[in-house]
Parts: sequence; C-alpha cells; structure tokens
Amino acid sequence: MSPDAASTLESPLRAWSASVCAGIAGLGLLSLRPDLERDLFAQGAARVAGFLTGAPVFPVDGGWQLPLAGGPVVVTADCSGTDFFLLGAVLMTRLLLRRGARVWLAVPGGLFAAVPFTLGVNGLRVVAVLQLHHWVLPHLPPVYGPFLHLVVGTAVFLPCLILLHLASEHHARPRFSRPHSR
Repeated sequence: MSPDAASTLESPLRAWSASVCAGIAGLGLLSLRPDLERDLFAQGAARVAGFLTGAPVFPVDGGWQLPLAGGPVVVTADCSGTDFFLLGAVLMTRLLLRRGARVWLAVPGGLFAAVPFTLGVNGLRVVAVLQLHHWVLPHLPPVYGPFLHLVVGTAVFLPCLILLHLASEHHARPRFSRPHSR
C-alpha cells in the first residue's frame, strides 16, 4: 500500500477533506459548464426514465420530453439532480479513499463514479414523479403538486444517499484504525 493511501486510511479528517474537495471540484465544473445540467444530467435522467417506462425521449426547448398517456412531461435543468451528484461525488470519493485509493485518483474517480449513479437514481425519481402525476395529483388540489414533487424527490434521493454513506462507512475495506478504549 502506498504511503498516500495508508495516511488517508489513518486520518478520517483527511479522507473527509479530500471528499469535500471532490464536491467543490464538481461545483466548479458545473459553474464552468452550466450546460451539463441540461445536456448531461437532465437528458440522462430523462433517458433512464424513458428506458424504464418505454417512452421515447425528445429534445424540446429547455429540456427533454417524455410523451406519456397522461400528458407530456419535460425534464429540465431544474430536474437534473446536480445537488445529488455533488453529494454522491463526496461519498463516492470517501468510499474510494476507504478502499485505499490515492487522493489524486479518488477525487476524479469519485466525480466520474457519481455521474452514472446520479443518472440512475434521478431517472428513478423522474419515474416516481411521473407516477405521482398520473395516480395522485389528479385527485388533489393543484396547490399540493410542488410539495408532493419535493416529497417524492426526498423519498428517492435520501435513502440512496444513506445507502451510499453506509457503504462508505461500514462495508469498505480496509477500515480506519481506531484505538481501543478501556
């Protein structure tokens, strides 16, 4: 094991610091390339949702449209899941560091690994929101729509982040060495 990897394993603070650097690097990338929100993350989520529902995906002004029976749905940059991507990049980087990766490999590795993870989870969220619009929202006053949209997003994103955190905390090898207390 390299000295860089060994020192990362011995220092939880160093691992979290490097992980936060991955989040900051991802934020910088999204600031430099705002088109990634629409052209990578929104399009990717729409394509995953289209694959899962069997609906075709078409580019439209401001996003990607899925023409469904209940009416067309447009996945926009607001639906891109880039905040989830940043959190996922932080946790993926930490997972890689816990597995013994060098910092200079873990940061870009965490960023790259977070992209397909984000697209898959956000595609599931889009499908869940589509089902919400089809089955639940027609029976409620329109004022509940934005709140329920937020609740469904939280119900999909939060468990996935918790599972990713558990993977980085408990299932990664080797683990941080902790002194025994008496």
